[in-house]
Order: sequence, then structure tokens, then C-alpha cells
Amino acid sequence: MTWYMRIGVVVLLAAAAIGGWFSYQQISKVPEVAVTADLFSPSRSLPAFTLRDQQGSMFTNASLKGHWTLLFLGYTFCPDICPTTMAKMTQVYPQLKQQIPELQMVMISADPKRDSAERLAEYVTYFNPEFIGVSGEHKELFPLTQRMGLVYAMVDATDSDSYTVDHSASMVLLDPNGQMRARFRPESTPGSVPTVSTAQLIDEIPVIVALPNG
Repeated sequence: MTWYMRIGVVVLLAAAAIGGWFSYQQISKVPEVAVTADLFSPSRSLPAFTLRDQQGSMFTNASLKGHWTLLFLGYTFCPDICPTTMAKMTQVYPQLKQQIPELQMVMISADPKRDSAERLAEYVTYFNPEFIGVSGEHKELFPLTQRMGLVYAMVDATDSDSYTVDHSASMVLLDPNGQMRARFRPESTPGSVPTVSTAQLIDEIPVIVALPNG
């Protein structure tokens, strides 16, 4: 089974789950939202970084200015967390954009050896042509991801192309100044892939955006 076919199955499963949640929302009275994400108030600054996006263009701190950015850490050879997260985000991204028009979705690849600009472009645009994929040398990635509370590690030796990468499943929300405002932790349900709840994103991001900083 090709990676396209595997991801297609994940997309269908995610769509079914999210569709059920939307149906529930339509028939349920939604209470006032209590934010359960990790909040940073005042916001937390990021170190200076220089990465490359799927077009080969520089992606730096300046690329975050003027946008709310929803960011997560992964890699294109990831067998579970990444395609599941991307599939879920594909389903809810239109609603998030309605809530926050200046929102951008960014995947940072922790696998710069295999994730070339061409591969990142093929991967992220499979889910949504507006999604952004970026990567860079580990000396750029480590300080940035650690500052955001995201971690990754190569599980096997990287002298072959069959290694895997352990990485966080959390997502981080950055404000239009390029600073951290919130971190969403994944749900841990036995027997399922740990991913951030899309219902939580839809409910809490507008609340967080409206909160004063500081």
C-alpha cells in the first residue's frame, strides 16, 4: 500500500470522527468555553531561526508576523501521528479560518535529511495547498522546538533511510508578533493515535485570541 493510500484511509477515518462531533455540536447547547490549553501570559518569545519552506524560500521569525500560527512538529515518513493530525486539520481548517482569517498552519519537519523541499511540498499540499511545511538543520530546529516545549529524537541510526523519529504530538499557537500564546496537548486514549482534539482547537482558539496578552 502506497503512502497516498495509507493517508487516504486516515483521512476517511478522521472525517467520520469529526463529522460526528459537528453533528453533536448542532444538536447540543454548548456551554461557556473554559480554556484547558497551556496558556502563556505574557506571551513567550522564540529564538531567532532560519528555516526553509516547501518552496525553498526562507522561513524566519518574520514569516510569523501578522498571522496567528498553529504549528506542530512531525515528518513526512511518520506512520501515525502526522498523517492523522494533518487529516484532522484538513477537516477543521476551513472553520478555523472563518474564526481567525489570518490563521496559518505550519508543520515543522524534524527530519531534514529526508524531508526535502520537494517532498514537503508533495506532502503538505496533499492535505491542503495552504498548509506550510518547513525544515532546517538540527542546530536551528533544536533551540526552536525546545523553546516551544516540543521534543524529538532519532530512534535509529540515520545512515539508512528506514529510521523513525519520536516526536511530540502537541500543537502550539503563536500570535501575530510571532510569540507563543498557547500549547495544546494531545489526547491519550488507549488504542488510538495521540493527537490534539480538533473540538478543543475550534472551541478554545477564538477565546485565546480574544484574551489580553499579559
